[in-house]
Amino acid sequence: MKIFVFGAGGREHALCRKLKESNKKNIIYSYPSNGGIDCIKENIKFDSIDEALKFIIDNRIDLVVIGPEQYLVDGLVDILEENKIKVFGPKKKYTKLESSKNFAKEFMIKYNIPTSSYKVFFDENELKKNIDLPIVLKYDGLAAGKGVSVCFTEQEVENFCENVFRKKIFGENISVIAEKYLEGKELSVIIALNSKDYFIFPYSQDHKRAFDNNKGPNTGGMGAIASYDLINKNLEEEIKDKIIFRTLNGLISEGFNYIGFIFFGLMITKDGPFVLEYNVRMGDPETQSIMNLLEGDFAEFLLSLINGNLNEKSIRFQDLFAINVVAASKGYPDNYEKNKLIEGINDFGQNEELLSDGVFIYHAGTIKKDQKFYTNGGRVFSLCKNGEDIFQIRNDIYKSFNKVNFEGMFYRKDIGTYTDFNSF
Repeated sequence: MKIFVFGAGGREHALCRKLKESNKKNIIYSYPSNGGIDCIKENIKFDSIDEALKFIIDNRIDLVVIGPEQYLVDGLVDILEENKIKVFGPKKKYTKLESSKNFAKEFMIKYNIPTSSYKVFFDENELKKNIDLPIVLKYDGLAAGKGVSVCFTEQEVENFCENVFRKKIFGENISVIAEKYLEGKELSVIIALNSKDYFIFPYSQDHKRAFDNNKGPNTGGMGAIASYDLINKNLEEEIKDKIIFRTLNGLISEGFNYIGFIFFGLMITKDGPFVLEYNVRMGDPETQSIMNLLEGDFAEFLLSLINGNLNEKSIRFQDLFAINVVAASKGYPDNYEKNKLIEGINDFGQNEELLSDGVFIYHAGTIKKDQKFYTNGGRVFSLCKNGEDIFQIRNDIYKSFNKVNFEGMFYRKDIGTYTDFNSF
């Protein structure tokens, strides 16, 4: 099969690796790509999205998989489907579930999906006069995972308003969701679906804050743990009944012929699960841990959903835990430097496996020049491993950071500390 993957992060590297593993004869193309994806894909470079689209259509690519949300919001799926190309992802009109937090909130309330109470504000002064701390403030639009601030102090509210209302770092059209703060533990649930079938991937937990013990600014994600065993059967059934089924019924009622991934960002509280957000794609870094557990023909699985005939037997997930830890550039998620030589990365083997520890590397913000790898982003790469013993997995991953590093590199030391979702 000829497969094209859009995106240049760790999520896309993990997807490319599994799509290539589906069948060694599969040919992988990618745009924009990164240093790790370049080692998997065909050696064809595209200078623009228009060039990539022309290539896909002219060469009748068998399957297109879209990683980042912006391509979906921009209507890439619509363009490809108009040209009879099979693509896994939702059409533009369905992406409001992610691109507008206000739309998502209204959807949840309409279909009785548990979520916290909220208000919408268009003015900074009105917001400040009408909220009580603690509060969760969210920019109502795409913000690469950085448009949310959990505010416990007036200064944190001030910092959010400075960035959103005054500096307008996310855009000129400003509306803000002020959401009641929920006490609990975050859980990521990702499903793949078409208009009649769905499949739940292993449950996962992201670590959003930049520093240990959930300190520092929100990021795109600093690491994740994944396993079906993260939660018990009672909580699993509650999530299915109150959240997944009600969401799917809502999509059907709205006439959404949805094909793609849906990411449920949940808060597990003493009163049960609540939805914090929807995403219309897989999460990053959750995907790296989830894909590391996957066995089977992932390409066939996605095609079966596109064709309306879910083939659950085409894939399986190891009954293990997977952990990945992100290495980031100094200054991330704010200003950071690029072009730092990554030492030790060439010690990885043909399957991206690091030495003898069974640790995989997923590239994100990397670029390959003269057979060497350099930093090219805020989140640079992540190290990932599976196993039964969480302590041993973490130990092997953190040991591996002694073997691969770059100037200014930092990472959280507490990823994979098991969270018991049944105690509060």
